[in-house]
Formats: sequence, C-alpha cells, structure tokens
Amino acid sequence: MAGGRPTKFEERFIDEAIEFVGEQGKSVTQLAKHFRVSKSTVYLWAQQNKAFSDALTLARDWSEAYWEDRFIGFMVDNQVNAPLVKLYFANRFRWSDKQTDQRTEFTFIKGASPLQNAEHILTCASNGELPTSVALNYISAIKSLIEIEQATEVKLRLEEIEKALSIGN
Repeated sequence: MAGGRPTKFEERFIDEAIEFVGEQGKSVTQLAKHFRVSKSTVYLWAQQNKAFSDALTLARDWSEAYWEDRFIGFMVDNQVNAPLVKLYFANRFRWSDKQTDQRTEFTFIKGASPLQNAEHILTCASNGELPTSVALNYISAIKSLIEIEQATEVKLRLEEIEKALSIGN
C-alpha cells in the first residue's frame, strides 16, 4: 500500500481468528482488542485478504455454534439470568423468539410495464420485504402473461430476475 502506514496484518492472524473467535466464542470486537487494532481494521484486513476473510466468516459461524452449545446448558440451569441470555443472543447473533410476519402480498406499480414490476419484485425480495418464494410466484405469473404476448426481451429479463432470486434463496 503506497503512501500509507504499513499494515499490522500477519498471516498468523488467520489461525488466531479461528481459534479466538471460533473456538472460544469471542466476538470480532474482542478479536480486534486481541490484535490491538480497531474492529474496522479487522474488517479492512478481511476485504484485503481472502484467506483472512474466509477464516473470519468461518470463525463467526463457529462462535455462534459455540454459544448455541452453551445455550443448551443454560436451559437446564436455574441459576442463569434468562432475560440477560436472551438479550445477549438477540444483540450478538440477531436471534429472536418473535415470529415476523412475512409479507405475502405485493402491490404492482400502476401504469408500469411487466418488466418494471418484475424489477420492483426483485428489489422487494432483495431487501427482505417479500419472501423469495412469493417473489418467484409473481415472476412466474408475469412470465405466463408475457408468453401470451410473446415479448422475448421482457421474457429474457424475467428469466434473469428469476435466476437472481433463485441464487439468493
């Protein structure tokens, strides 16, 4: 990196991330403290080094598994502060015990072409506003309408959107 401060990143950090975060259940914030850098620096290293990025992703998954194993033990321990455990899991891993209502209805854009509505469906599905399975059903319905009209350009784009939705599923 020309002109900037030399990186503190060392190859050994790859294994240390897996050990510290994955095996010990520590957070990326705690890993940053361990490395004596900011959390943003850890994420910068992950952007710059694929092996470190892969290790960090694996370590975060393993960290969640570590805490899931601990959580099983918490369920039978009457000395555990259940609300505190719940808060920890909700904040650290985005866990929730609430069922979220998944939107199953979609409002088409008035006056828009089928392709514009399909793009809108893709956006809603990508943003999590519309379940992928529902979005795929809407795309199939639009494709059926298009088949009647034989609009090949629109059909091709709809197939691309359908593939994009399937890949994200």
